[in-house]
Amino acid sequence: MSCEWPISRSSPSRGAGAVQRELLGLLKEIEFVGVPALSASPSVRRAIADAWFSRAPLRVHYRRKEGSLSIRRVTIERVSMERTMTLLNLVDTQTGERRQYQLHHIERATP
Repeated sequence: MSCEWPISRSSPSRGAGAVQRELLGLLKEIEFVGVPALSASPSVRRAIADAWFSRAPLRVHYRRKEGSLSIRRVTIERVSMERTMTLLNLVDTQTGERRQYQLHHIERATP
């Protein structure tokens, strides 16, 4: 998964120490178990990365395994990468429900 992940893009005046502390906090929320084989489009990966780093809500279009489409506004709680896929632990901003989505099933993601 190669994309640019901006740190503190919204507040460029923050010092290096503040950015490092922010990154250390975010590293607690990502888990690498292997390099994922399945991925999503570059635009989806970019939107996910931006939303995760900025802690901003995101609108995702998720294709369920049976084929139906789910559209939700979510925040990203945790990212887990394992050998076959990337899993996103999300919180639905309207219902507060926690969900786990597979990154490669996300067809579209926008702020």
